[in-house]
Amino acid sequence: MRKLLACDSYALALGPGGLSLGRVVAGVTQSLLGRFQVVAEGLGGRPLLTTSEAALYALVDTADGGIELRYPAADGSGLLWTVHAHLSESGLLLWQSLRNQSAQVQTLTAFRLVAQPDDRCFLAGAGTKAGWQVFRTGYSSFTPSCSVDSRFRPSTPLFPTAGTFNQHSESEYYGHPEQLSSPWMMVLTRESASPSPEHLLIGFVSARRGLGEVALCRDGTLTVEARLGFEGRTLAVGETLVGDKLLIAIGSDEQALLSSYTDRTAAEMTPRTAREPVPSGWCSWYYYYTRVTEQDVLSNLSALSEKKLPVKYVQLDDGYQRKVGDWLTTNDKFPSGLGGLARQIKQAGFVPGIWLAPFFVQRSSQIFKDHRHWLLRDEDGELRRLGYHPFWGLTDGQVYSLDLTHPEVKAWLRRVFSTLCELGFEYFKIDFLFAGLRRGRRYDPSLSPLEAYRSGLQLIRETIGDRYLLGCGAPLLPSIGYCDAMRISPDVKEDWRDPLVDLIAHGTGYPSAELALHNCLTRAHLHGKWWVNDPDCLLVRRDHSRLTLPEVQTLLSVMSLSGGMLLLSDDLRGLPGERLQLARQTLPPSGKTAQALGVLSEEKPHRFVYTGVDRSGTTTALGALINWHDGPRELTLSARAFGLPDGDYHAFELWSQQYQRLGPAGEVSLRLAPHGTALWLLRQARPQPQVVGLRHHLWQTLLLLDSESWDESSRRLTVTLTAQVACEGELHIAVPSGLRFAKLAECQGAMVVRSHSSLGEGVLLRCSLAGGSSVMVTVSFEPLESRQDTK
Repeated sequence: MRKLLACDSYALALGPGGLSLGRVVAGVTQSLLGRFQVVAEGLGGRPLLTTSEAALYALVDTADGGIELRYPAADGSGLLWTVHAHLSESGLLLWQSLRNQSAQVQTLTAFRLVAQPDDRCFLAGAGTKAGWQVFRTGYSSFTPSCSVDSRFRPSTPLFPTAGTFNQHSESEYYGHPEQLSSPWMMVLTRESASPSPEHLLIGFVSARRGLGEVALCRDGTLTVEARLGFEGRTLAVGETLVGDKLLIAIGSDEQALLSSYTDRTAAEMTPRTAREPVPSGWCSWYYYYTRVTEQDVLSNLSALSEKKLPVKYVQLDDGYQRKVGDWLTTNDKFPSGLGGLARQIKQAGFVPGIWLAPFFVQRSSQIFKDHRHWLLRDEDGELRRLGYHPFWGLTDGQVYSLDLTHPEVKAWLRRVFSTLCELGFEYFKIDFLFAGLRRGRRYDPSLSPLEAYRSGLQLIRETIGDRYLLGCGAPLLPSIGYCDAMRISPDVKEDWRDPLVDLIAHGTGYPSAELALHNCLTRAHLHGKWWVNDPDCLLVRRDHSRLTLPEVQTLLSVMSLSGGMLLLSDDLRGLPGERLQLARQTLPPSGKTAQALGVLSEEKPHRFVYTGVDRSGTTTALGALINWHDGPRELTLSARAFGLPDGDYHAFELWSQQYQRLGPAGEVSLRLAPHGTALWLLRQARPQPQVVGLRHHLWQTLLLLDSESWDESSRRLTVTLTAQVACEGELHIAVPSGLRFAKLAECQGAMVVRSHSSLGEGVLLRCSLAGGSSVMVTVSFEPLESRQDTK
């Protein structure tokens, strides 16, 4: 074979059987995929060109250290096909381009990589033997993202609409259980590798031209495919199409591998830059659903002001519109209209937000009745519904996709969003965006479905300017660069799980607290790199909910640790005090992101951990241990399990207020209720009194503690705190052996200590903090024997 590129860790070669990528360890090269071909496919999937040492090609070195393999079409069609490759320690970047030098328009179906792993390559046994896991990213916001056994055979839901709304149901792999596919990116993990699992990542790092998929095909001969679909996109005479880039990389550090992938994708796709703190707010959906009225919103607006909850946005969700698609016409429940409601939200000191699903329309909408030529039709020219949603009517819940390349649709979308901006809305939640990325006969056939989708997002972004845009139900990768935030999960719900719906959905996704939280872990690595993650809404209510208190605590713990935006979605007027306090402990969002440990090898990762150094200079970890089981379970904590170096740590669990000091090999176990969570704060221990917990906010010392200093001569601990908003809670201080609490010596700033007491081996101060200013408290200690000596 002819070596094309090489670096310390990888080597790329070409031979009669195609390309081969090997990893280099101690001078020995092992193939990762076996031999693979890169193919360009024309109309109907007909192969146009294929890589091979035997084919006629020109090898050209590029200025960035990569290469180009240029293949003129052997059939004289006038096509010039180029395979581009760049190799570095981060892996192989591979992409294709095609220039139409013929005299007629060409039609493209896909670019494809096809590998056939052999017994000597890294992937030997994947898909057929035990010990292999496959991480699937999921197509849209709603699609489950998780690691499964490589022999797993996916099912389709009993109702096709569930597949349409939650899966990439138009994929050529969908509905074929022998083909295990993943949109955008897949990671194959060999668990038996020593000393730790090894992970092979195959993923598209851009989505500007085609829809990328990676598949493990186990029907007969095992193959691995990476397909970039154009689905009938035309290529004009003289036009060159440059396909999206594919990354292939291997590593044993799962977080480093995921970080490298997200960073590379961000470099290719140019995400929007965060311009403000992570959003917080209130949303009407999860209490009122489509029954919401104008008065419901106004009543909660009053409650937000009265209870002084630290939120910025008030978002009206589905239920205000006359029909889905008629976004500027309200129903009878909103007598003041959208403009009147937006004005009242602003007058109350909040920012108005609104929900709409801009890329499809309901059958009974005025748009459907008057403008059927706006709708996307199938390749045969027939108008077929996209799906069915019972919330919009048992008899007229059918919805249809718009053709986003049609000039009249573009003009209509501009009018809708410009009007909403004029009415005062500054936050837009755009939902069910997958409707814009469907195959079909478009007004402009020169665009692929993905290009048409991105053109629709671009139009919305240009129309609303820098107003906040939250994507939902969206194909993930092609939405980068247009959305400020992105829903990363199925809808949360006031149920942990619905067994009947679970049976119908067959694991393809549906609204539930369990599935929403699971995706928060498996997509946590996207936050702050592609957009702000939206883990969906907080539900803290006791009434009109089937969530237990431990399940609510899990909801708050995971969503807060995600670092993403947080919107309440309860009727705030009737919240009991203890449930209102749960909301206060979660707001505002920290913006800091935890990592799900074991995300590439565990189907349900149960450790969600943030590690760092707080402002006082102390090594600290905040982590959730989650009991996904339907029964009680004992989960054990150790510093090492949280990724901390060996040492002495203070361990404080927020919900139970359990405290224990951990030695270098120490462990502490806690029995958790079904679906409950232990939220542990670990701080590196020092030999003097030390803050170990701050129950004012879930992020505790990582958010509130500025500094702590110990004066040995006076035996005084001075603690400085800053809260963004007013809050109440308990300050826990651990006291080493030989000392005891003496008195509260000093308190400066807007802080009120309501009580103080000894608590086991520590001190508990119940106190309130004013928001926006620094406060200081000093606590005195004395030797244990001092009081006895004075008797």
